[in-house]
Amino acid sequence: QGLQGFQAVANHLDGVAVGRRCATMLGYGPRYLHSTGQLHKGGADVILMNMQYSPRTDIMVPLGPYADNMRVVAQQHEIPLFDRLAIMRHWSDIGAFDLYAAGKDNVLAQRVHDCIGRGIASMIIDAAHLHPESKAAQ
Repeated sequence: QGLQGFQAVANHLDGVAVGRRCATMLGYGPRYLHSTGQLHKGGADVILMNMQYSPRTDIMVPLGPYADNMRVVAQQHEIPLFDRLAIMRHWSDIGAFDLYAAGKDNVLAQRVHDCIGRGIASMIIDAAHLHPESKAAQ
């Protein structure tokens, strides 16, 4: 599954990049740090978002170094980081979502992604200083 799994993820990210007209990245390391800095210096609006949390993945993959690297890159380049990993881990820890549950109807995934989407939207609005409610009051 190694190479096939990697290829499947790479194909998915390529589809996301084309469909959403945004840059995606599969790995991290020196190239990641350099590329992120170049995007930001070039005037692109950049928000970093790390991987989603899964209790099963957490058991198999050491996520700490990955999450730490994302934080360092974000801090070094003063780029907002949407810490999806920490948010979803928190939801799992407090029982807001049972991330061990697997359903064929994808209701859980839809609820989780709805919350993630609202969080990202809020972060973008805050970063762009777009606050519709304050403009409506003027």
